Formats: sequence, C-alpha cells, structure tokens
Amino acid sequence: MSFLSAVRRAGGLTCAALLVLGCSDGAEPFRPPANAAADTLYWTLAADVGGAVLSTVAPYDTFRLVVTPRDKHGNVIQGLGPVTFHSVDPARVEVSADGLVRAHAATNGEGVEIKAELAAGNTRHETSVYINVVDSDTPPVLTTTLLMGAGVVGDTVRWPVTGDGSSLQIRGDGSAQYSPFNVLYWFPMDEYGNPIVDLLGWATPSNPQPALVVGGMPLFYLLPRTMGRTMLTFHGAIFGAPVTASVYVDITMPAFGVVKIKSVAAGLGGETRIVFDSPDITIIPGGTVVWANVSGQPVDIVFDDSTHVAAHGSLVSCANAGAADPGGAGNIAPFGEPQDLTAPHLTSGNCRSRSFPTPGTYTYHSPLTGATGQIIVTDSLPSS
Repeated sequence: MSFLSAVRRAGGLTCAALLVLGCSDGAEPFRPPANAAADTLYWTLAADVGGAVLSTVAPYDTFRLVVTPRDKHGNVIQGLGPVTFHSVDPARVEVSADGLVRAHAATNGEGVEIKAELAAGNTRHETSVYINVVDSDTPPVLTTTLLMGAGVVGDTVRWPVTGDGSSLQIRGDGSAQYSPFNVLYWFPMDEYGNPIVDLLGWATPSNPQPALVVGGMPLFYLLPRTMGRTMLTFHGAIFGAPVTASVYVDITMPAFGVVKIKSVAAGLGGETRIVFDSPDITIIPGGTVVWANVSGQPVDIVFDDSTHVAAHGSLVSCANAGAADPGGAGNIAPFGEPQDLTAPHLTSGNCRSRSFPTPGTYTYHSPLTGATGQIIVTDSLPSS
C-alpha cells in the first residue's frame, strides 16, 4: 500500500474516533456529600486506550478494555458502580460485561465502536473506543510516529495562539476574525517505515489549558486556548498490547496582529482625532501586523528604526482581508480613503501590512495625526 493510499484510508477512519460525553436525567437525583468540593465530583469516563487493532488469530483476538470514572483533575473515583459495555457490531467485535473485547471478523478498515457507560445518580457519562480487526497473525511493531501539519518542527508542534493567520479576515469596520484550528496528521509507523493505518485512538494533553485536542488517529484538530506547553500522548493497543506515543505542543505568541485606525471625539465642539485602537501588539518573529484604516482620513506610519521592518510574506497580508495592499518594507506612506463600515472587507486603499522577522521592540508614530504605538516581537514561551 502506498503512503498516499494509507493516508486516504486512515483519514476515513477517524471521523468517528471522538470522545463522546453525555448526561441524562436519571430516576435518582445525584446527592453529593454536603462537604464535597466541586472539583472532586464525577467529571468524565475515561478509557485506558483510545483505540485498538486486533487479529482474528488467537491469542491476538482479545484484550481487556479498562474504563474508569474520574474527576476534573483526572483522579480515579471509587465506588460509583459497574461500567456497562456495548458493541455496535457484535458479529465482528463483541465485548463482555466486564470489558473483555473479542474479535470475530476483519473490519476492513472500518472501526467497530465499543461503547462504555456509567451513571451516578443523575449524571451519566459515556465514552467510545474503536476497534479495527485484521487477519494477520503478525503484530505490527510501533517504532516511531510521523507528524505532519503546520508548525511541526521535529517532534514539537509550535502553533500561535491565534492560528497561523491563513484564514484571517478583516471586516469593513476594521475588526478581525480568524479560525485558529491547526490540523495535525499523526501516523504510527512500523519498523519498516510504513503507517499502521489500522490503529485508531486519540491523544490526551498533559496540561489541557494551552490547547484543546479533538479527533482521533491520524487526524487531530488543535485549538489553542492560551500560551504554554503541553504534551499530547496517544493511547492505543496493537494485538492487545498497549502502545503510546507523545509529542510536545508549544502554544506561542500570536502570528499576526491588527491595528485598527479610527476617528474618535476629541471634545465637546465636535472635534475628532485619529487614534490607534490596540496600538501595542505582540507577535512571534516572522509575524505580520496589519493596519486597518477606517478613520476616513490619510494616516502614515513611521518607525523609529525601520531597518528590520520587512514586506509581508504569503502567510498574512491584506489580501487575506479581501484587499491587495501595495506591499513594501519599512515606513508606510499616507493611506486611507472613505470606507463602508458595513462592507464584508476593507478596501485596498485602507489596508497596509508589514512583517517583523527579527525579535525586538518596534515603536512607531503617525506624523500626520500624532498617534503612536509599538510592536513587540518575541519567541519566548510562558512557563506552564
């Protein structure tokens, strides 16, 4: 099987490989102890693996699925009662009342869902584990993983907290919107360098604060929450033997910033003045700043030191905002024209951008208006 075929095959497996949580109103109301802290209550139901590949050949046709209730900190909660298990296709993969999974027939790349459920009073959680079954009697050996996607540097993913800016949109009123999702492809590899495409599962973060992870092997969606570092660990099983693989994810400073230039009232006599809304921007090296002029008047941008102020690259530009600015490096000549604030995008006459590849602090001002601002470029990562 070619690598491309493996990618296509694996990609079709992962849409269902998501952790499913749910709640329902049971007959008995849940009554925690009067002194119970909220963070010790039944928070989730967690499986020891995200997915598994089994064989139709004994002894590789069985493994025991362990599912435990946990609080919000991941601590096991004792005494909540038995977990119930259910297979959506017992003819191919069955599961016993105590979680013993047994494979009967090959799944041909389609994972069979095993559902686990536990109710405690009026709180119910469930989780799903997906099982693939092959006819081979030789278990693949996971020796490494292949990580693909934006921001991948070796065994680490560096992803700006605002995303890479490729979907940055600036509305006619100068406000910005973007989609911060990063799509990662993470393939377990055997000793011959081939993807183990039958292995399903998901990854859990060591620290859930920096990023939310959604999806299953090999396709994961990474949604940044705040700057910091977390380790993603994949949990799976091959022919009954647990396997894990980990990768670091660093959520860094933003990749882009938008400075809105607007007109505000300056006094009781109807006077106005031009200001930079959010004039202090922090970005990573190589990031881009976009100036969105919705003041209706020409504004210029002059840097105290423009030596390292570069033309924007292909990552973020005014073109992403629906307007092709003239580009260029260094200071920005006066620009600005009347703008329809209800328009879906800025006009080209109201958008300028510059890139900043070198760390440092860049102060700037507008001689025409007197407005000032600064740009901080840093690759530092807050400790987590």
